[in-house]
Amino acid sequence: SLSQQLPGVNCIQITNTPACLILEDDAIPTQNFFSKLCSILQSLPSDYHICQIGYSRPARAPLQSIGDEGLVSIPTFTFFMTGYLITTAGAKFLLQNLPVVGPIDTWINTLRGNNGLKGFASSKILLKQQYSDSKIGWRAADSDVFYSGHPARPKSDS
Repeated sequence: SLSQQLPGVNCIQITNTPACLILEDDAIPTQNFFSKLCSILQSLPSDYHICQIGYSRPARAPLQSIGDEGLVSIPTFTFFMTGYLITTAGAKFLLQNLPVVGPIDTWINTLRGNNGLKGFASSKILLKQQYSDSKIGWRAADSDVFYSGHPARPKSDS
């Protein structure tokens, strides 16, 4: 469990940018989570606001890699907020832009880029989410943001 690995969180202190690691309660870390997290922290620009480390994205929403190592990217669109790093400056930015409009992940996408949120994502996802059998069906079927009611979503035969 992640709580048994918490001594690894000390890597957050290796940068000059204070950050908080936020995880959903069902987040499952990938193998070597903390060493990968430390590498990502060292690769992020010092003025970043948020870095998603557990997320999903549409197939047609590329990540624009930054840096030589390719560990960090600028996402064009993400959804789900399974886990992320947020700095004090990032938290202040979000508070200054309240209220949240729509789902939180969509709001974050809106604020990123031209709206000033300095948002990044790990190029490889560091957290997965635990699914119950009742949930996985809808998630597996929706691999490209064609949610129910989306005009481009193929109709089922039922």
